Amino acid sequence: MTDFVRTVLPDPLLQHSIRSWLWGSMLAELDQIEYDDERLYVAALLHDVGLIDDPGTDAACFAVHGSNLARWVVIEAGAANAFATDVADAIAAHFNVNVPLSWGAEPHLLHAGTHLDVIGLRLPELAPDTIAQVHTRAPRTGFADHFLDAMRKEARLRRTSRAAVLWRLGMNRSIRRFQDHLE
Repeated sequence: MTDFVRTVLPDPLLQHSIRSWLWGSMLAELDQIEYDDERLYVAALLHDVGLIDDPGTDAACFAVHGSNLARWVVIEAGAANAFATDVADAIAAHFNVNVPLSWGAEPHLLHAGTHLDVIGLRLPELAPDTIAQVHTRAPRTGFADHFLDAMRKEARLRRTSRAAVLWRLGMNRSIRRFQDHLE
């Protein structure tokens, strides 16, 4: 799966995917949540494939489109249908404003990890050394600009998508503020 993602995702999104998995795993430990690390890893790696494959305006949201793509990729890689469905469900939900633990550990943790990486949600709960280690392992080089460009495109293509609504509500300011905080 890692090799596939390396061939399709631009580096800023690949590193974001790795960081999202790392953050989600760390938050699971903090919150004492039991989860399947392989499901979380695969979901984190594939969660943004909908941003790089343009389905036109028919898809409701890049996360939903990406979940369908990811399900296919995971099945093609030989995984069981239940595994692929779990990964797809986590990806479809990750861009929601809230993903409660009752939806499953992996969707909850993927949401938490991606939101930590994009806007810094829950970052103060982690030790500065830990944050630095994650950024060394998976650098943020170019991420904010790349992600903002992708969200701008998504909002323009699908005006009723979650990304479009969040864009109109000022998502770009939250992303920039977090990036400025890190620098």
